[in-house]
Amino acid sequence: MNKSDMAYYLGYITLFIMLGVWMLLWAMKVIGFGDAFLLWLLSAGVLLIIISASGAASTMGSANFLLGTGLLLSVFTLIMLALTSNAIGGLIGAAVGIILIGIIGLVLLYRKIRQEA
Repeated sequence: MNKSDMAYYLGYITLFIMLGVWMLLWAMKVIGFGDAFLLWLLSAGVLLIIISASGAASTMGSANFLLGTGLLLSVFTLIMLALTSNAIGGLIGAAVGIILIGIIGLVLLYRKIRQEA
């Protein structure tokens, strides 16, 4: 089993685990259904970023696509959470979005340095 296959299976397994975690919190009435769904989408976006940063993608173009999709999904979900729920405030969502953009910049810089070496 090569590295990209392992990342594929690990990604789906982790996504289902996170679905279970957010459903459990919803069932325990800790958060609402909408919040649970949006937090699951946020988990999926962060997972896409992690998979692309780990170098598991087969080509650089697919890694950049995963990185961009993960960033878009994460930032969009943070904005939706800030607008629709009490789970996070607007400024907290903006701060986490800025942190995610900074982390992605570091990932791209690291890959560029590793590629040149």
